[in-house]
Amino acid sequence: MKASRQDGSEVRFPIGALATFKSARGSWAVTIAIPRSALDALGVTGASLAFEGRIALAPVAMAADPENQTAITAFRAAPQGVIGKSSPDLAAALVMNEMINALPRLTLDRTKPAGDLWRQTFGDTDSASRPGMTAAAKFFQNCERRARTGDRDDIKACLELGHDGFISALNQRYWDSLVPGV
Repeated sequence: MKASRQDGSEVRFPIGALATFKSARGSWAVTIAIPRSALDALGVTGASLAFEGRIALAPVAMAADPENQTAITAFRAAPQGVIGKSSPDLAAALVMNEMINALPRLTLDRTKPAGDLWRQTFGDTDSASRPGMTAAAKFFQNCERRARTGDRDDIKACLELGHDGFISALNQRYWDSLVPGV
């Protein structure tokens, strides 16, 4: 955790015992929480998280679970294009994630089906050349259409569905690309 103190200095702390991790939507979204009291005890006024290297979260072992996932083996190098900036599904998921993360801080125009979320997140410029934008835009238009017809009035849930779909496809390709036992 990178944190700032009242005097403007910056410090770094391992989050170890400070943070709790909770699944928000299966294995596709995780909430990381650090209690305000822990930050106050450290004497910091603001904090952000940065992850370096490869990380993995594994569920806590449950005695009744026949498929406990308590051990994480070393990450294997994925074939080119499965994971990385060249993956269209990952790029689209990142675009969807930007809109999901923008929602809490935006005041949306409720006269528009999706509250003008796309423009407020990405601006008025044409950003279609950015990786993932075309696929994300198509899914977002579907969310707008649903909102317009009243089929789905929760734009966030629709965006999360899109994000999770893109990540699920990427995840399946990743596991299909690995050779068991290697």
